[in-house]
Amino acid sequence: MKNQLTITFILLSFLIVGKSFGQTTITLQPDGVTGKDAYIQTSLPSTPQPNYTEFDAIDWTVSGNEFTSRSFLQFDLSQIPVGSTINSAFLSLYGVPGSGNSQGSTGSNTCNLQRVTSAWDENTITWSNQPTATNQNQVTLNQSSSTTQNYLDVDVTNLFQDIVDNAGGNFGILIKLVSEQLGNSMVLGSSDNTDAAKHPKLVITYTPEGGVNCVTLQGNNVSSTSYLHSMFPSTNYGNYVEFDAIDWTVGGNPFTSRSSIEFDYSSIPANAVISSATLSLFGNPTSGNTQGSTGSNTCYLQRITSAWDVTTVTWDNQPTTTTVNQVTIPASSSISQDYPSIDITDLVIDDINDVSNSGFILRLQSEVLGNSMVFCGPDFSNAAKRPKLVVCYTIPNSVTNNITEQSTFNIYPNPSQDYFFLSGKNNFKENLSTIVYDVNGKEILNRNLSSGIINEKFDLSEISSGIYFIKLFGNNFEQHFVFSKQ
Repeated sequence: MKNQLTITFILLSFLIVGKSFGQTTITLQPDGVTGKDAYIQTSLPSTPQPNYTEFDAIDWTVSGNEFTSRSFLQFDLSQIPVGSTINSAFLSLYGVPGSGNSQGSTGSNTCNLQRVTSAWDENTITWSNQPTATNQNQVTLNQSSSTTQNYLDVDVTNLFQDIVDNAGGNFGILIKLVSEQLGNSMVLGSSDNTDAAKHPKLVITYTPEGGVNCVTLQGNNVSSTSYLHSMFPSTNYGNYVEFDAIDWTVGGNPFTSRSSIEFDYSSIPANAVISSATLSLFGNPTSGNTQGSTGSNTCYLQRITSAWDVTTVTWDNQPTTTTVNQVTIPASSSISQDYPSIDITDLVIDDINDVSNSGFILRLQSEVLGNSMVFCGPDFSNAAKRPKLVVCYTIPNSVTNNITEQSTFNIYPNPSQDYFFLSGKNNFKENLSTIVYDVNGKEILNRNLSSGIINEKFDLSEISSGIYFIKLFGNNFEQHFVFSKQ
């Protein structure tokens, strides 16, 4: 697995020059001039209403006659490059106290936000010619609890990823009642509202294709964790508040315990190439257990290789594990020591590549009486103390590297502390240039390399830890690398 990782890791293709590799966050809150939204209703099926001040979904009456309305909204996403990964997208919609309409229901005014799948013009759209929409990754606005409720930071990440990925273009979103029945009303401000603070606001963070993206998995992103206790070998502890590995006594009787943990990788794209993964574990100063040892409380973090269920797993039926790429957690120097940023890159790669994604087990290296390692678990009351996994990855783009069999190069060691070597044979009759960039596309250093055998050392001792990109190129050659400094 390690050799396979090295090949995949080194031969990534990237467009580096002129392109930022960091995440970019933009805030969009257009007004009536720059915004695009429209209101349609059944009582005026052929009448466009492009400058309506509300973003509504209503089933009510006018002069005793029932009507249904929906609204459309489209943000300008043209600054987001094609192929970008949407890391997060949060939409805020605001109630309008001064409106003649209000939020309310005789049943439920719950609404869905849906992706529009065909083109529309705000000056000509009507009920009769409204565009099509899809319920794929639709987002629900729950029933309001007041007549002017705001809906702040609604998570629309998947919805807007679909919009960005749609080869046909961006056609925006639609709001419609889940139950289009008389007496239900959802009333929010549109881009044409006279109060600029009531305009719909979208905060969207994205990473360009080929860029480095990092996700933090903590709390809700931990699928499950459990505690395994040899004294109670058939007892299931469910989601235990601690993440422990202990060999101690209860009432004078010795026991051994281990803990299992599983992370939810669903936010990481299937074609992602993992560049780093760091796990932070935090000591629990309030626990009845403490870190300590009469010998050594050094632990192993090992990958689980068989399925387990948090509701049924016990010491007796605990899953199998492997020592391949296991990570050592050294002995503690205090009773509640934190272990920030433990490098478990290879473990995570192996876990993701395993279809079962079964997670990891924490166990003492020496399971003998008097050794104890105690951490806060995913359900610990202080959310900041829960196990935290930060995974950084890249999405390869479609740019083709001009790499020949006669002139290919490698970098090593990778990751490293302060330096790397670039080695290979330059068979071109020209010097090659090397440029190192940080994740924001800033040039860190550059160097020219002559022809012939190359084994050049690059000193990075003066730069901070992180991910760096290396471009090696000439007139007829180009190769790219990703380097991790710890």
